[in-house]
Amino acid sequence: RTGSNHNPTYREVRVMADTQLTFRFPDEQETHRRDLRLRKPSPEYVAWSNMRRRCLNERCKQYKDYGGRGITICESWKSFRQFFADMGQRPSAQHTLERRDNSKGYSPENCCWATRLEQQQNTRKVHHLTFNGQTASIGEWSRRIGISYTALINRIARGWDVARALTTKPQLNCKGPLT
Repeated sequence: RTGSNHNPTYREVRVMADTQLTFRFPDEQETHRRDLRLRKPSPEYVAWSNMRRRCLNERCKQYKDYGGRGITICESWKSFRQFFADMGQRPSAQHTLERRDNSKGYSPENCCWATRLEQQQNTRKVHHLTFNGQTASIGEWSRRIGISYTALINRIARGWDVARALTTKPQLNCKGPLT
């Protein structure tokens, strides 16, 4: 069926030539295609597929860090259509799929699109400091207050409390900052 009142359940692509043809792709694997001629998957489909591979495929190199440590995918996201309905298109080419809480699984409540820099601040290896009700990584605090990352690490390692480490101005010598 074609026509202006037709509300398809499948993705349709119309090709204009001597006659009008309609191609329908009823299976999940075809609904993600951005360029059907090239058969190139959309970035959103690639993110969904990689998420599934990391969590479900025991032969995947990254499985030990995801499925192997209990990171799951919510039931509704077994369908790419539902994943895409919840997440939408990524805002830019620099955005990738991010879990806000790395100890929890993939779900609409725990995921968002984030840049690499935002994701680098949200790993199990990054140490966070809380000061005046704000929590940020040591690298982020370093950028915010203008003290080198190394100086902050050294201050914390020497036993300085967070307030002192973040509010004490660096002492300068002829070669540069001491602390």
